[in-house]
Amino acid sequence: MILANPPPDWNLYLPVMASGSTIFPLTVAEGDFQIPYMPLISNGIRVQGSVVAPRYIHNRMLDFASRNNIKPMLNKFPMTVDGITEAMKTLNEGKMRYRGVLVPSEQTNGTA
Repeated sequence: MILANPPPDWNLYLPVMASGSTIFPLTVAEGDFQIPYMPLISNGIRVQGSVVAPRYIHNRMLDFASRNNIKPMLNKFPMTVDGITEAMKTLNEGKMRYRGVLVPSEQTNGTA
């Protein structure tokens, strides 16, 4: 992937993770992977490096999202020259939240 998400704010995520859980980083950002190590040690949280998480983990994630009614958050842009220009401007300014998606014009309504 050429354009990567910025690293997450681990201080938000680590306190709500279950003991013994595993982090599978699925995107790559420039620089070193940095994460506070005390929550990892005290809660037995693991980090599993992989180009892509195993299919089993993807299926567990999708099952969890389904059971808990978790929906993706998208920034939708119309699939037009103006929409693409707006999407790239949003991305370049670092204002893209979650996932930017180009959609047919009639389905565009901002963040879903």
